[in-house]
Amino acid sequence: MKRKRKPLFANVSVKVTLGFLFAIVAIIPMLSIGYISMHTFSNTVLERSVQQSLSRLELVEYRTIDKIREKHRSTLLAAFDENMRAYFEADASRLPGSRSIVENETRKQLIGLFNSQEDAAVKLVSLDGTRTVMKDVTHSGVRAFASQEELTSLSQFRLFDHWGAPTRIGGEAVLPYERIVLDLENWPAAMLIVYVKETLLYNLYSGYLGPETGAFYIVNGAGQIVSASDRDAFGGDIAAIGLTTGALSQESGYLRAGDDTYAYRANPQRGLYFIEEIPHSVITSGTREILKSMLYVMLVSLAACVLLGSLMARSFTQPLYRLIGRIQPHDPSGAEPISSRNEIAILSDRYDRIVDRLNTLIAEYYEEQRKKKEAEIRALEFQINPHFLYNTLSTIVWLIEANEGKEAIRITKELAAFFRISVSKGSESIRIAEEVRHVMLYTDIQSARYEGIDFAAQVPGELLDYYTPKLILQPLVENAIIHALQKSEEKRCRIRVRAFEDADDIVFEVSDDGASATEETIAGMNEFLRSRRETGDRRYGIGISNVHDRVAMRFGEGYGLSYRRENGLTVASVRIRKQKGAETDV
Repeated sequence: MKRKRKPLFANVSVKVTLGFLFAIVAIIPMLSIGYISMHTFSNTVLERSVQQSLSRLELVEYRTIDKIREKHRSTLLAAFDENMRAYFEADASRLPGSRSIVENETRKQLIGLFNSQEDAAVKLVSLDGTRTVMKDVTHSGVRAFASQEELTSLSQFRLFDHWGAPTRIGGEAVLPYERIVLDLENWPAAMLIVYVKETLLYNLYSGYLGPETGAFYIVNGAGQIVSASDRDAFGGDIAAIGLTTGALSQESGYLRAGDDTYAYRANPQRGLYFIEEIPHSVITSGTREILKSMLYVMLVSLAACVLLGSLMARSFTQPLYRLIGRIQPHDPSGAEPISSRNEIAILSDRYDRIVDRLNTLIAEYYEEQRKKKEAEIRALEFQINPHFLYNTLSTIVWLIEANEGKEAIRITKELAAFFRISVSKGSESIRIAEEVRHVMLYTDIQSARYEGIDFAAQVPGELLDYYTPKLILQPLVENAIIHALQKSEEKRCRIRVRAFEDADDIVFEVSDDGASATEETIAGMNEFLRSRRETGDRRYGIGISNVHDRVAMRFGEGYGLSYRRENGLTVASVRIRKQKGAETDV
């Protein structure tokens, strides 16, 4: 006999065991509460930090857009000056003044546009790059166009203005603001470029830099960093800090890139993103104090639980021995208690022996009941009315005698297919597609005897691969033929089969237009299905009880067959549970 494994604390006294278990009971909730507290605290700090960062970024965004508007207005006035528009005009007769006046006025516009506090340089270049303002540059801010420079494509302009890629002039970080200048005929003739100092944007957020704030970034739509508190990051790609413009899809929010957290605001209209790094030290601030408090409370709780376990062990020991004495007479093995200093281990050994015996008896009883239930289902399945077979064979003989050999062969093949599905290799469940084909074969065979059968089946394609107890539709259709067709004066009936989903169930409905079923008849049939009591002199066939009993035994209460009258039709409804395979629930 295989030796049973001893309990974990089989050689440890109840006093020590309870003390240890009480300590575990104290530690686990404390750890859980501590984890939840730390998580909640971190989230609260993070949300507060994000809100503070978003507030700062909103103000930086407002100031930045205001600066952009100022640059837009000042450059717009210069670009639409009539002298600047005429500067590249070849026909002197079209100029607003002499060539020298036009050039002087254009020079004044450029020098006036240049601002040493905000702009590093200004250029005016023809679109073909062949001409720039004055060969003799008289102002340090007015720059000549270098032949190796490339002009921005006109397709990149939006409303005639465009911010170019960040660059450097004389080692100073600048942002090119470019505007198209129209000629006198309103065709693009030149490009006005103002190189704005990056410090203009840097000064908007530099006042916020401190121990509670991380790096600031302003990024354009192409993912280029146009301003940053980290001066070396200027002109780089946002990917260098682990972000992409695609990730900044919301108007504002925050996201994580590795161990770093970033708050951001997006301005799609201007194609700008304002980003602030939230330092990890800010998010984790205060966690050390919480950990110290948790450790202190945990130690106190641990000591109290160990003491409580020792005290409770004394009150447990004597009742345990009395219980062991009561169980010993019922031990089938009659073995002596195992050698142990643990009272619960002794009780567990006795209890296990009794439980093993009970489990054996329960298993034997369950197997007996399972076989009995299977026998009942098999008996119900074989209660199919044999008259159908007799009548079909008689029909085949009649067709042969009437020289209708082809029709007799067809019916014989359908009869073989009908019983092949009925047998189903002993399986209790078949696919709904096979069940529908089975009932269609039945009605097709019956149509050889009764010409007045109008039958159709409507089953959604998505239900055909589910499984159903077999032979639940044919008895209902047979019952409909008997009561709707044979009792009809015109010897005609209309029978419809449909199926539909209802939550986790599938419902089949067989309806016929027979007029013989009254509300009283329907009530009697439903009562018969529930209690097997027949009212008055009415007798109900075994077909409907066969269907109801097999479904109810398979799926339990709430499943099975029921009848109702609806819009002049008698409707038989069978509810089953959805089954993906042929497994049974018996």
